[in-house]
Amino acid sequence: MPQNPAVYRHLSDHYLSLPHCRAIDLQAVCTEHDQPVLSVANRADLAGRGSEGTIHGGVITALVDVASASAVAAHLPDYEVLATLDMRIDYMHPALTDRAVQAKSTCYRLAGQVAFVRTLCYQEGQSDPVALGTATFMRTPLENAEKQQLAAFLAQQQNSPAPFPPPSATGAHFHADAELIAKSATLMPYAAFIGLQTGTDAAGRLYALPYRPDLIGNIFLPALHGGLIGGFMESCAALYLYEQAELSELPKMIDFSLDYLRSAKADTAYARCILTRQGSRITNIAVEAWQADESKPFAVARCHFQMP
Repeated sequence: MPQNPAVYRHLSDHYLSLPHCRAIDLQAVCTEHDQPVLSVANRADLAGRGSEGTIHGGVITALVDVASASAVAAHLPDYEVLATLDMRIDYMHPALTDRAVQAKSTCYRLAGQVAFVRTLCYQEGQSDPVALGTATFMRTPLENAEKQQLAAFLAQQQNSPAPFPPPSATGAHFHADAELIAKSATLMPYAAFIGLQTGTDAAGRLYALPYRPDLIGNIFLPALHGGLIGGFMESCAALYLYEQAELSELPKMIDFSLDYLRSAKADTAYARCILTRQGSRITNIAVEAWQADESKPFAVARCHFQMP
């Protein structure tokens, strides 16, 4: 059972109510125990490979992120602020297109201000996982005054939500490529869903993600959702390898590791990819994402792909 059922229920409901979670329609299957189970439907607009219709890894990343945070919340004695430090996802096999993906998370250790979580993503049964996830969270306990402020803020959001900042545009340094943007939408419907743009700047290939309110995952700052950030960077890596290796189809991702360095504000995000090693079977791509200043990335990622 959760250590504090009221805190657990309030926090898990709050996570699911976040704008990006609503946009991809995350649902609670079971939140009565300390191992929450969440699900997400395999919608056509969330597909990672348009030719197959399989769900994009970014949706899995968001599912793992929220399920993991809920699992930590089940072990909290009182309200705390949780921040994702890092996440790794291993993709076992593509998800079937005719059913939802479920995620069951277990917080297996609380060590001071850090929490460690494992997540199993599956469809037909837990013995045949679609993906395995691990995540680390930083815990920040709240003082009594901060708890009261949090409760008042959440109550206000339920009754009369404060408006989020308006959508942002790309900077003048970014030159969008309309042809590649359209091609990316066909190859990867999820890229169009989040609004990913392909273009260039003075240094070469560059990807942009203009901010929209439905990308929000932290309503207090506000800031972009951690799962969305993962999906953006995964998408950039796959599209970059597709272009650089002149592939006839998108490569299949094997694993994805992501370190969160700072919050990504409600503003346009950019990403640049580096092909660190290309082999005949496996290729490694590194990705950095930032906003106003490229020297201050908010996340760095590494992924392995299986070549077609």
